[in-house]
Amino acid sequence: MVDLSYTYADAGQDGTKVRTRTDAVADLKISYTYDSAGRFSYAKEEKGSTPTYSWRYCFDQAGNLTSQGTGKGCPSDSTFTINDAEQITAKNGSGANWSYDAAGNETSGASSLEGTRTGEQWSDFSQMTSSTVGGTTYEGQYGSTDQSERIRLGDTFFHNGPLGLSVKSTAGVDTGFNREPGGTLNSMTTGGKSYYYLTDALGSVVALTDESGTKVNTYSYSPRGVERAATSEKVSQPYRFAGGYQDPTGLYHFAARYYDPHMTRFTQPDPSGQEKNPYLYAEGDPVNKQRHPSFRTGPQGCRGGKHHRYRRPSVECKPGWPVGQSGRECLRRGSRRGR
Repeated sequence: MVDLSYTYADAGQDGTKVRTRTDAVADLKISYTYDSAGRFSYAKEEKGSTPTYSWRYCFDQAGNLTSQGTGKGCPSDSTFTINDAEQITAKNGSGANWSYDAAGNETSGASSLEGTRTGEQWSDFSQMTSSTVGGTTYEGQYGSTDQSERIRLGDTFFHNGPLGLSVKSTAGVDTGFNREPGGTLNSMTTGGKSYYYLTDALGSVVALTDESGTKVNTYSYSPRGVERAATSEKVSQPYRFAGGYQDPTGLYHFAARYYDPHMTRFTQPDPSGQEKNPYLYAEGDPVNKQRHPSFRTGPQGCRGGKHHRYRRPSVECKPGWPVGQSGRECLRRGSRRGR
């Protein structure tokens, strides 16, 4: 079903960074390389002994992405211009895509598979209240003065409990999320059926199974979180890379900010003002680190090179009732604020 293993040591270098990730089911191995500042810079994927894909990234001293591609050295496939505020202003010399407001929030962004982001509007609390992607405008509402508790995005409404998002409703269809006591995703319920999350060491969702243990969804990502063609989804659900909620805009909602996986950076500056680079995600190392308060290793995640083990709860809880750590009891119902 899912069989992932990791290695860390590399010729006496930092043993805390993943050096290889092997997927025994798909017969794929990805090897990772880091630059002198510890930032992820290169990955090569192989099926058996045959190379299948590679990713190359180069950065300036502040950690801003300056070029990306697949070639050796710093590739020229895509190059980026950075201003003194650490904001991307141009791709391959064209500044038509990016713009920012006075607070540093992105008001238009790069094109992606979902479309080009335009008309991004922000509240006085730097909450994204509107964004247009691919001709569709998504308006956002929040239940607090930051972006951690969303009430609505477009035609989707959110109900939040003390452990995080408990229910989302789109076009009259409810999807409930059951969580461990610490808040980690365990399962989801929709259409009267339950499905269970399988995650990797980073907490990225790699598969979804039904009540019989049959795998119904499979997910694959680039090292920065861009979904790959190998993704197959029969049952719609929003959680993806690093356990983040992926919006139809293509951005990931990570508590206080939105993350653009195509650029490995947030779309707005760090609200604490404590980061040297206010837009940088995971200190330039999305392979090993996350940068959002709700991060926890998934309930079926793995660490230290151990293989993934799947554990299915023996109870089915109502939406908003998290499953206990033992998997055999339902905890108290979470409050639903922002109705």
